[in-house]
Parts: sequence; structure tokens; C-alpha cells
Amino acid sequence: MPTPFVELIPSSDPAGLPLAGAISQAIEAIRRRAFELFEDRSPEESNEFEDWLRAEREVFEVPAVAVVADWRAGIATVSFEVLGDAARRLTVLVEPRAITLLSLNEQGELTLMRRQNLSEAVDPLRASVRQTESALEVTLIRAQEQPAPKAAAAAASGGFIAAA
Repeated sequence: MPTPFVELIPSSDPAGLPLAGAISQAIEAIRRRAFELFEDRSPEESNEFEDWLRAEREVFEVPAVAVVADWRAGIATVSFEVLGDAARRLTVLVEPRAITLLSLNEQGELTLMRRQNLSEAVDPLRASVRQTESALEVTLIRAQEQPAPKAAAAAASGGFIAAA
């Protein structure tokens, strides 16, 4: 089976900047549609969360996602269920605390989007992607902890640091 073209973009890559506009437009379309759904119901029947989810599904495809993390080993795998159109171009945007799968049509409109927040910070530059028959699997590596500044380290340990 042919697979879609997949592009993996770390959040620090300028190639991800044009995606921000498409995402903002899609979120605005969802907001408008969710408000329309709200207005169509009586206040007693209103459910903002359900209206938002329904609007999201109407605006674009929202694939299922599963996260399997072994943070002790420093690794997580995020699997997005991606079926169908082999001609589709998929983009995976990896941020330190979130991962977003999206696809734009030829007009630059978002047709698929799923964002998954992460419980640990990851290194966007060390992410890798693999396509299976029914899923797109993204492997993420936990970010290395940044060394604490000397003063903070000293305060945390109860010690003193002399100025050089």
C-alpha cells in the first residue's frame, strides 16, 4: 500500500511557521461552528465541550491517538491512526511538550489535525517517524535536563558558591 508523504518538523524549524496560520484559521472556524451549535440549543441542553468536539470533527478529520511512554527509559511513542489517502501530505510538528499531526489541502486549508500534549519535555530534534499500515508512529526522546544555574544549585543544596 502506498504511504502518504510525511514531513517531521521540530518546533525550532522555520518551516513550521506557515503552519501556524493554517492552525489559527482552523481554530477560528471551530470556534465559530461551536458557537453556532451552542446558539441552536437551549441553555439547558448546552454543552460547550461537546459542541467544540463536534465542531472540530466537522471542520477537519481528527485521527485517534495513543501514547505509550516509558519516561524512565526516556522514550515515548505517539501513534496517530491515519487511514486512506496515500496522496495526502502529512506534517508532524514536534514541540518540547506537544506533538501535532496535520495535513493541508492544495488551498492551504487544514484538513486533518490532532494535537497531543506530553507529560514530559522531549527533544524535537531527536524525534523520528515511521509509517505502518494503519498508523503513523512518532518516537520521541525525553529532553536532557538543563543544568541548574550555580546560585540555584547552591541554594538547593544549602551550599555556597564563591564569586570568581
